[in-house]
Amino acid sequence: SWQKDFVAVIGSSTNRHALLDASRCWRAGMRTIIATNASQAEADRLTRDSKEHNERYVHVEDEQREDSSQRAHAKRPGDVRAALLPSLAGKLLREEKYEWQWMLYADDDTMFLQPGVHTLLAELDPAVPLAISDNIWLARQHPNLAGPRCLPCKPGQAPLQAPSPDYYVPPMGCPHCYPDLACDYYNKRNGKCVYSGAHGGAGVIISRGLMDRMPHQDMVDCVEGEFGCSGGDCLLSRCLWRKFNVTYTDPGYTVAHNSSRYVVFDNPRAKEI
Repeated sequence: SWQKDFVAVIGSSTNRHALLDASRCWRAGMRTIIATNASQAEADRLTRDSKEHNERYVHVEDEQREDSSQRAHAKRPGDVRAALLPSLAGKLLREEKYEWQWMLYADDDTMFLQPGVHTLLAELDPAVPLAISDNIWLARQHPNLAGPRCLPCKPGQAPLQAPSPDYYVPPMGCPHCYPDLACDYYNKRNGKCVYSGAHGGAGVIISRGLMDRMPHQDMVDCVEGEFGCSGGDCLLSRCLWRKFNVTYTDPGYTVAHNSSRYVVFDNPRAKEI
């Protein structure tokens, strides 16, 4: 069910808390972990006040730099908080002994639609390490159908014995999607393949299987070594790729139609139809 199998994890800040109140309609009582730059005392108060909504607020400070010459991990002060949120939420949920299958990773102005999420995940196994999105960043463009990624693993389906097209088609991610597999097309042609990232504002769906192999301290260590990212989604994507050997699984609608109009994770072009 929506409340039993799913958890929502949302990054926010004190000047945006009103959005969290307004977005409760889509969460509908789902267990929700919210990371904010509010003090721990204020986060505790917010947790008490929102108990009926099944929300827990946690303090994660903004990125601090001693002076302007110090390299930033990402563009905005709250980006590190957004990157660390999934692994932190996984740690907190394990401590709570809370059982769940899928994590809906979102900005505070992102919404997930329940029927669409259930349809998208109906044949996927939450025990497999999956990060799911088809709104992929590559070369400063999103959605970008050239971004290295995989299709869901369907063991009962054999690849068609036909000539491969001379453009990137994501491989089937069996047993899951990892960089070398996602990059196979590029590696065979020119040996150049760079990591792709998901557009965080469109949301990402993360499986329990991935969170179980992503210790929070390992994520902290990875983020501390990354610099110059455009956002928290960039930091998260780099660390999935470089530290945890995982990259994104595309639900496959774009591949079936060979058109970015069929991106399902917040597609601006689809709104023009």
